[in-house]
Amino acid sequence: MFSAAVLVAAPGALAGELKVENGEVMHGKEKWTGDVIGKLPKKSTLHQTKKSASKDEKKKPETKKWTHEAKTLAMEPQQVKVDGKAKVATYGAATAAIEKVKTGAKLTLTSSAEDGAVFTVQQKSDGVAWESPLDSKSKAAEASIFAGVDFAKLLAEGAKEASEKINSVAYKVEITPAEMETTQPASRVITFSEPLITLELAKEGKDADEQWKGTSGKVAFACKVADLPTSAGEIKVQKDGKDFTMTLTAAPAIDGEKRTMTLKEVDESTATFTLKDGKWVAAADAKEKVVVSEDEPLVWTSEKVAPKTEEEMLQHIKDTAATHTWTFEAAKKSGYMMWIIIGCSVLLIAVICFFVFGGKKNTDSDDESDLDTSDDEEEDAAATETKEEEA
Repeated sequence: MFSAAVLVAAPGALAGELKVENGEVMHGKEKWTGDVIGKLPKKSTLHQTKKSASKDEKKKPETKKWTHEAKTLAMEPQQVKVDGKAKVATYGAATAAIEKVKTGAKLTLTSSAEDGAVFTVQQKSDGVAWESPLDSKSKAAEASIFAGVDFAKLLAEGAKEASEKINSVAYKVEITPAEMETTQPASRVITFSEPLITLELAKEGKDADEQWKGTSGKVAFACKVADLPTSAGEIKVQKDGKDFTMTLTAAPAIDGEKRTMTLKEVDESTATFTLKDGKWVAAADAKEKVVVSEDEPLVWTSEKVAPKTEEEMLQHIKDTAATHTWTFEAAKKSGYMMWIIIGCSVLLIAVICFFVFGGKKNTDSDDESDLDTSDDEEEDAAATETKEEEA
């Protein structure tokens, strides 16, 4: 039974409260670092619950859920795949969407007088002018009731239980916001380039033949020591054994007797994306298919806030530990996989029981068979003696 208990209980072990001790985030006795939190399974969650001084047990504390998930194009991932090939994405500035009023705002004004008369005033689609006020029967209200009223000012002041008196009467103000429609969605240009290549250079040769040399995958670079580039720009390398031009992104980094260069390909492609339902999507007739690469690090997301990296999430936990309780829950395994684990455990136990107890049962049966044989022999001997005496 021990084996089954271990297998079934294991998934639930990755859960519990997080605490900040001596400036470190602790999960039990384990210290959480950026590397540890970054390796947590996709769809794991953190629950940020506000500490409350209220003694009302029925009042549930405010909780915010953070989910560990892959980036989307709306989150500006650096690593993407274009038609299945790894690319680096660089995002241009977004052009704001163009919107217009589809249906203007509406004011509902309820009189504080004894009759409690209700009036509505509809803003026109130009977002400036207003229709004439209507009564509860959708008939034009008497002009004297709202003579000289600035409805735009009422709208700007917002909803309220009692407005300043309008021709000696105060009104409860309720607002139905304007309905907008997008005539041109937000857009931005995304540039796709090959992944950056890092070349670590070391000196080879002597005297006049001394060179800086380095290789990374199919790219190789070599130059005389005095000719090593000192700033960003185009340089010549060897790719697949042929001359190839690449861009050096910055001056080579110096580390003792080593130099490190970061290169990218000169050729780049661009595509215009538009914002739809919170995601940047390519035009319907776009030939290229762009998805976020599986190599892109996961981020922590929650509603109405910007996603956080691992280090940002750890710092957020530290900053809010005094006012919030933090709990962690690992991504749950599917029920299908859990039944497979349980089934295998039961099968294993059955096999063990068969060999441990089944063998003993067979041995006992053999012993009983032996005893039965002895009894038969004794009966045969007695019958033989009886016949001899009769004779």
